[in-house]
Amino acid sequence: MEPAAVAEAEERGANRLYVVLTRAVSRLDVVHARPLPFCRGLQPAPDQGHPER
Repeated sequence: MEPAAVAEAEERGANRLYVVLTRAVSRLDVVHARPLPFCRGLQPAPDQGHPER
């Protein structure tokens, strides 16, 4: 599922996306085609330019 689509799907979509992204236990890779929506935890890592894991 496209992260931006989750955020846009409902009024509290950004909150739902945050919950989904913060429940990973050991590793989370975010694959996306569209720009990531503003959400805590989706800022690029300082040295890699990839979303934080």
